[in-house]
Amino acid sequence: MPLRRTSYLFVSGPITREGGIASIVVMVTRYLAERHIACASLVFGDIPINKLHPGVVAIDVGQTGFWTTCKQIARSMPDGEDIIIVSFDPKTSAYAVLVSSYLRMARATGSVKHLINVLHPREFFPHFENMRTHRMNRMLASMIGPESFVYMNEPVQRSHEKFFKWKPTSPATLTVPMDARPPRWTSQARSDRLLRVCSVGRIVAFKAYNFEAVGVSKELANLGLEISWDIFGYGDDEAKLRTMLKKQGKSRVCLKGELPIRQFDATVSKYDVFVGMGLSALQAAQLGVPTILAVESAGSESYGWLDRVPHGIVGENIAGVQKQQISEVLIKFSEMSVSKRREVSARQVRAAERYSVDAYIKGLKSIAPISLDQRTLLPKLASLAYLLTNSKISRRIFRALKLNRLWAS
Repeated sequence: MPLRRTSYLFVSGPITREGGIASIVVMVTRYLAERHIACASLVFGDIPINKLHPGVVAIDVGQTGFWTTCKQIARSMPDGEDIIIVSFDPKTSAYAVLVSSYLRMARATGSVKHLINVLHPREFFPHFENMRTHRMNRMLASMIGPESFVYMNEPVQRSHEKFFKWKPTSPATLTVPMDARPPRWTSQARSDRLLRVCSVGRIVAFKAYNFEAVGVSKELANLGLEISWDIFGYGDDEAKLRTMLKKQGKSRVCLKGELPIRQFDATVSKYDVFVGMGLSALQAAQLGVPTILAVESAGSESYGWLDRVPHGIVGENIAGVQKQQISEVLIKFSEMSVSKRREVSARQVRAAERYSVDAYIKGLKSIAPISLDQRTLLPKLASLAYLLTNSKISRRIFRALKLNRLWAS
């Protein structure tokens, strides 16, 4: 009996900016569309015309009602094919539960599977949200059930199991996907002996290495090594970093602003060393740029070269994994011969090759959660309650009744 083909639906937040989940959705849907596999992207926010492949059915949730959205998705999926729905956070997961329920009722054949791909150690309980939201997120996850969750790596899984108060299970992990890109970095010996470093990514508190760049630069200058450090990015703490750099006075550390993804390869491959975490670190490693993997919320600490770290770890702060100061790694690199630097580069490429979109798609197909219809109506009711409680209308009612403080406690 021939296997049924599979269609895909990705439910995500805005994809207007580069990086993170937005980049993953763009990469994966392009991969599928280029192979003539039916896929759709359901987005909470504007969809720039040039972001998604023209073969991807793109739907802006804000511009369509629920039923219209569901009917549009159903029409875009070929009859008889299985459907895998992938969401990434509480809001998109609640919506995905309701969409998957509609598709199961509307389709005579083909299964519908919903997976929640968690890509951050605190995705369901971020620092900036209040306890009310955390309780709602925990309730939603409990109603959906642990079998629908798949995590970027084991540390992300363990942090969420602890938050959800679930018993630890065998790892259900799926590492982040990456577009294939050929190496293009070459080691350059310059007369000025200046070591050129760059970072690319969001400017946020947990990417603390951005705020340590000036200190690292001064420390190395005192040891006789001059470096420049260009930081490309945007984010909540961009103004804070810009202000800090101004206060530091004259420095070779420079905040360059956002780097469009289409310019990433040509720009980053010109530097001697990359410092960062997440997708951008993997992209730099693919290019062969010697990549120092920074550690989440750990200042100037790093894991050293990216190839030293267990597969699937892209910057999470893991106990028991040896760490090094960024300055130590840069000093050792500055003392290397050209041939040694090329060896470091080759190791980065081999490590990054293991992160592929093809492996990600195969991983999605290999994970088969229990159909929500085999459980109860609870996931649907919980999802509906979650979306209603977090809607703009509900927030206005809470403000009007002055219940915000009570509800957030």
